Amino acid sequence: MQIVPLERRAWHAGTSQLDGETDVNNFSVRIELVNLNDGMDPYPDLQYEALARLIFQLRQRYQIPDDRIVSHAQVALPAGRKSDPIGLDFERLRKLLRSFSATTLRDL
Repeated sequence: MQIVPLERRAWHAGTSQLDGETDVNNFSVRIELVNLNDGMDPYPDLQYEALARLIFQLRQRYQIPDDRIVSHAQVALPAGRKSDPIGLDFERLRKLLRSFSATTLRDL
């Protein structure tokens, strides 16, 4: 379910910074994941696959390099204000995204 259209600004990151750019809300898309965020609740394979598909689709419209796929914990200020998504394996996600690079949206 999409809450905020891509063209609109959401207020998910709050006070934030990424690579020296402040107010991450101005240039980001939030993707909500279902998880207890306790570091013990695993992210299921299907959730990783759905997340990778969604990012792949967003990349058809926007240039989103791997180093810009980040967590709230990485951008929220002050550091430690947000912790999510604890336990998400970003390398696993990037590997899935690379596997989609030779795929078309129709194949997904």
